[in-house]
Amino acid sequence: MKNTPYPFELTFQILRRKWSVLIIWILEGKCLRLSELKKFLNGCSEKVLRETLYYLLEYSIIQKKECVGVYKYTEYSLTNLGIEIIHIIKKANEFGKNYFIEGEKNV
Repeated sequence: MKNTPYPFELTFQILRRKWSVLIIWILEGKCLRLSELKKFLNGCSEKVLRETLYYLLEYSIIQKKECVGVYKYTEYSLTNLGIEIIHIIKKANEFGKNYFIEGEKNV
């Protein structure tokens, strides 16, 4: 998919998974553990969450950091690419708000 003649397809490829957009949105400006992320994602099983995180890691949208304290744990945060894709998600959010407002006017 990375060799597509239409680069926007790659963007949609990254965002197509059900929980990807929400995970990216939640991680904006944060560094969270798996358990903390799971609290934000009602209805997402831990298995699907792990698979989606792995998927986003493969595309370099998020990064993970192994931390050692009393217990060993992993934190996830956005990469520079992840921060760039946040701008796309924010634009989509604006579109959704405007569409909803315009839709209300047309009813």
